[in-house]
Parts: sequence; C-alpha cells; structure tokens
Amino acid sequence: VDMLTKSAIKEMIIPSLLRLVEQEQVLDCDLVVIGKHGQSAAEDLLLGSVTKHVLAEGQSDVLVATLPRAGSVPG
Repeated sequence: VDMLTKSAIKEMIIPSLLRLVEQEQVLDCDLVVIGKHGQSAAEDLLLGSVTKHVLAEGQSDVLVATLPRAGSVPG
C-alpha cells in the first residue's frame, strides 16, 4: 500500500467486491473461495475487510485460501 491512499484502494476494491457478492447470489453458490497472498500487515487488514464484507453480504460459506510461506513444509 506504499503509494496508494486509503480512498484509492477503496475505489479499486469496492466495485469488484460488490460484483463478487452479486455473482455469488445470482449463481446461488454454496462456497466462495478468496485467495490470500498479502505479505504486509496493510494487505492483511485489507483482506480482512473484504472477507468481512463477503461474510456479511453473501449467502454462502467463505473459504480463505493462503499460499504456504517460503520454506514451510505442508502437512
């Protein structure tokens, strides 16, 4: 979030977020999967707000998928 202001981030995220929830409802989804790849606390905070919105406005379950950290062993 180096050079982006909070308002610029909101302008980029909100239309996509509204479309995501709209499509979830139109398609009558059972599950919405949201990928997480944020490396910084600011990106984690942003994902948190997106996830909270999808949980609040959506009708299906939400799964947040993350990539393993470099050097971690799965399982």
